[in-house]
Amino acid sequence: MVFCACVGLLVIMFAISNSIGKNAANRAAISPTTAPVAAIEPTAAPDPTAEPAPPLLVYRNQPESTPYVSETLIQTIQEIQSAQRSDQDDDIPAEGRQETIASAPPESYVTITDEPLIDETGRAGQPGDPVGIPLLVNAANRLPPEWYPDDMVYLSEYCPEDIVRIKALEIQGATVAVDALLEMLSDAVDQGQANWQISAGYRSYNYQQSLVDERVRSYMRDNGMSRTEAANAAARYVAAPGASEHHTGLAFDITIPGWTFEATEQCAWLAKHCAEYGFIVRYTKDKVKITGIEAEPWHIRYVGKEHAMAMTEAGLCLEEYVELLLSQRSVR
Repeated sequence: MVFCACVGLLVIMFAISNSIGKNAANRAAISPTTAPVAAIEPTAAPDPTAEPAPPLLVYRNQPESTPYVSETLIQTIQEIQSAQRSDQDDDIPAEGRQETIASAPPESYVTITDEPLIDETGRAGQPGDPVGIPLLVNAANRLPPEWYPDDMVYLSEYCPEDIVRIKALEIQGATVAVDALLEMLSDAVDQGQANWQISAGYRSYNYQQSLVDERVRSYMRDNGMSRTEAANAAARYVAAPGASEHHTGLAFDITIPGWTFEATEQCAWLAKHCAEYGFIVRYTKDKVKITGIEAEPWHIRYVGKEHAMAMTEAGLCLEEYVELLLSQRSVR
């Protein structure tokens, strides 16, 4: 009887020991010091005694002799992305990960002229300026109704017909962007890719409103949607007034007459080479959750060669890129 009691006591002690060991192992497996985490933790407040981080960009308030090196910017972005990826747990499904930047709902936005992004360099995002932050226009950052781009030209008068067809006489664009567009399409024609057409350029605030209204009416009429449902559906394809990149004069819709652009060789050429001329394909399939806009392979935006190449090399959309540059500027 005593022997049985001793054996039972030993079994109980072994079970307790084994349970404690498993719990310790489980705690070690989920410890933030020993395992990757699913989401990026908020950045800690900078140590005032620490050496300042080197700037990603060189601004005008620094000596003119200070060089701007785009390779350094690209390398820094890639290092940040690599560090973020290493902190992700590969066992977590993609749908369980958190986006680093969330698109704001259309009803929550700021007017760009109220943003502290205008300094001695002029309006942030002055096109072609490698030391400025590219102008970000989206549902959360809107241009005021009276905003009008400087130095605009009519493409039908400015662009040679043997390079590109302009679909409508009233299509306009900022000269710096149109010049880059012509350089790009001229090189494309020389490389055997022709038959280009510009279907859209600058759009005013009121014109953009008319496009939204028409899309909403179409969804209500043809799909039986309520006004709220139609407005939500339209927002994925037509930007709200002030939230459209076409308002900047720096964005263009490129098409091929009689064809669906996405299925053409010209579309592939544009995606591959546009950054070399200062353009980005603004809305891509892999960034819909961030931009809030469905993929539009025909919509290109001029940001300048330095920024376009940096974004393309790092695989960033404009929202991610501007967020990165602003966060770096804030810690300087």
